Amino acid sequence: MSPHPVHPPDATRPHPARACAAPRRPAAWLALLGLCAALAACQAPPLSHSGDDGEDGDRSPAVSAQVSPELARLFPGWQPRPMPGKRWAPFEAVAQDGLAGAQVQAQSSISILSRTLGEQEAHTGPAQLRFSWWVERVLPGANLTDPSASDSPARVAVTFGGDRSGFAMRDHLLSELLQLMTGEALPHATLVYVWSNDLAPGTVLTSPRTQRIRYLVVEQGAQRVGQWVHHQRDVRADFERVFGEAPTPIVGLALMTDTDNTGGHTRTVYGPVSLAAQ
Repeated sequence: MSPHPVHPPDATRPHPARACAAPRRPAAWLALLGLCAALAACQAPPLSHSGDDGEDGDRSPAVSAQVSPELARLFPGWQPRPMPGKRWAPFEAVAQDGLAGAQVQAQSSISILSRTLGEQEAHTGPAQLRFSWWVERVLPGANLTDPSASDSPARVAVTFGGDRSGFAMRDHLLSELLQLMTGEALPHATLVYVWSNDLAPGTVLTSPRTQRIRYLVVEQGAQRVGQWVHHQRDVRADFERVFGEAPTPIVGLALMTDTDNTGGHTRTVYGPVSLAAQ
């Protein structure tokens, strides 16, 4: 899911022939499957698993497919989204420096916790997104612009519904694949707030797989590791800036910590997330 920098928001769409050819390469195909699983996290029903974790406890997320009562009280309606074939680190309710949150102890893993908004909750007007995170350490070697090192200790994603008729051919193909795999189409758009090693806050990036996932860096480097960092964002204004178009209804939220590409380890704690009208 590694992004690359976006310059004008209406960047030129990828050539359809390239999009069709990409899945023929095994590495690209596996990366595409990983992207599809992450995209589905904001919309698809929880995965159902059975069986043991295996010898190293990292390939079958059966134990982690349910939230504890303590975590459910902090994050009502949120569900873990294990990714097939990926090491999974569970979300656990903890108290960190006097504040309650959802902890992930990541080790070469991908962890996603998400919530789908109901029709009565979907936001269509101005909205303030509030979230907090506490990160033990950044990930040496992580680089959001490098597909082989695109890890981050903390991400908060916002999913937008809307019309897909204007999708580029590449996005239509990805949407059809996602529909086949999960029963859910590619969201109209996904905006991801991310902690980067070296990119300055305010940097905008896009996923190389699809123009419909874009990233906004809101934290940089190790200056604030080991402390709570609180963010408040005008999410619809951010959408207009990042995508260069009018925002559509907000339909989902997700938290994501990934260290699988670099094989790194860190501990991240997310505070409760709120989305409210201005």
